[in-house]
Amino acid sequence: MKKGAFRFPMIKVEGSGEGPDPAVFCPANGYLPPYTYFESPIEVTTVSNESIVFILDTEINIKFDSLYIGSDTICNLIYNFYDENGVFLETRTQAIGSGGGYISVSQIIPDSTTRYVKCIATLDDGIAKFNRLSSNTSVPSGACVVAIFANTPNLATSLQFRSHLFLKKVEFLCTLDYVSDMNYLFNMCGVEKFTMPVSMPSLTQLQYALIDSDIYEFIFPVGFSAPLLVGMFYFSARAKNMESFALPDIPSLLTFNLGLYYSSVKVLTFTGCENIDNLSQILEQNTVIEEVTLPALPNLATATRLFYGCSNLKKLTLNGTWNKVYSDWTTNCYNLRELHFPRTLSTYGSSLTNSTLPNLSILHVPDFFDFSAISGSLVVYYFRIGTGSSANKLKKVYGDAEFASDELYLTYSPAYYAEYLEEVNLPKLKVSRIIIGTNSTTYKMKRLTALVVGWTNSTYSSTSAPQIQIAAALDTAWINAMFTSLPIVIGKTVDVRYCDGYAGCNKTIATAKGWTVS
Repeated sequence: MKKGAFRFPMIKVEGSGEGPDPAVFCPANGYLPPYTYFESPIEVTTVSNESIVFILDTEINIKFDSLYIGSDTICNLIYNFYDENGVFLETRTQAIGSGGGYISVSQIIPDSTTRYVKCIATLDDGIAKFNRLSSNTSVPSGACVVAIFANTPNLATSLQFRSHLFLKKVEFLCTLDYVSDMNYLFNMCGVEKFTMPVSMPSLTQLQYALIDSDIYEFIFPVGFSAPLLVGMFYFSARAKNMESFALPDIPSLLTFNLGLYYSSVKVLTFTGCENIDNLSQILEQNTVIEEVTLPALPNLATATRLFYGCSNLKKLTLNGTWNKVYSDWTTNCYNLRELHFPRTLSTYGSSLTNSTLPNLSILHVPDFFDFSAISGSLVVYYFRIGTGSSANKLKKVYGDAEFASDELYLTYSPAYYAEYLEEVNLPKLKVSRIIIGTNSTTYKMKRLTALVVGWTNSTYSSTSAPQIQIAAALDTAWINAMFTSLPIVIGKTVDVRYCDGYAGCNKTIATAKGWTVS
């Protein structure tokens, strides 16, 4: 192919030959062919040890530059240039100075009749090893490198290709045992898909790795190991095209801050990472993601604004054991419909309110929470979300709610919950007092038809009467079943006068156990 020619993908279309089927390829109908990743215009299948293959596009630039290459000893860096057909063009040499030194690549590409040129970089000393391959410019570069294939197992310190706008593909055909950080790995780069080496025993940081990049897929392979990796900060901020991200279990990881901030990610998966103690702004503002599930984080000590302003987030699930949750995690998540608290919550953080979650309708409370030393008036926010200035739209509140000690004073004010609340299902929750609705047909829970707490196991320790007050759309069968579940007491009162089934209920079931029924 002559220099200046273009490649177009060939798509086979069955049918009359008049063009692509619009039912398949019509964007207006939402049908698009799958994205096709960049393929090297010069095929590279094998790379010799201690060699780097660069694919250069002469239509972008005729100068090969904006990279640093280093070795562990004094030697010469050899550049061998070939055209697209494998025809040898020229050899160039640059001297690398003292051990551990590096040079700035600056080569005019030899004349070629083809658009793409292959450059194979090697070291002329038989024992010399590449120890650096990087770019540290913060200025967007028009460098002509479009692909890199490296077999350089002795690279050390930082690894980055910062600001290479036209770099589309990078592959390491070896382990990288000595690279300590990948900060700015593909910052402002055109790399579309990258797979990490399966083992990186010296890696400690992945900061700013994909910021402002064109990446579609960043892959941690099965069995990925990085026992010293402790921090990922601003990892893929403003990543333009990445739609999914899966973080594998990295036991050493302690910090994940500003991880996918302003990114385009739609699917987020965390696996393990139970030792993280510092977490903030995983996603923020206008990301399109609708569901997030996070694993147990029992050591979490500092966490702020995890999903601040994620206006498209509809479901948030926190699994396993967590140390704390905080109210600012879901600030301005106006469309969040489901919130599943961690199954075990070690300590109380701060309350959530419907001023920040105006459309929350399903609330899964913690299954276990030791709140013996915490004011019940604060803990209750995990069961009903604090009210703002408008009606709370909670429809369903559920969970085991089996707590270590104490009883909870549980209340749902009809001023905020009467219009929407349909089900409260907390079968193991021990209550000191439960007030749902008030003694008036005007302030009755209009839709509440399912209500379960730990009727039998509660002692109703509150000295304020009534200890049970319910005004709701609950029928006679429900009232009699609740009476049957009550324990024997002295001097306690139950008031269900404004429940739908009150007129036909059997009060003697409760009065025989010491209850006053009003």
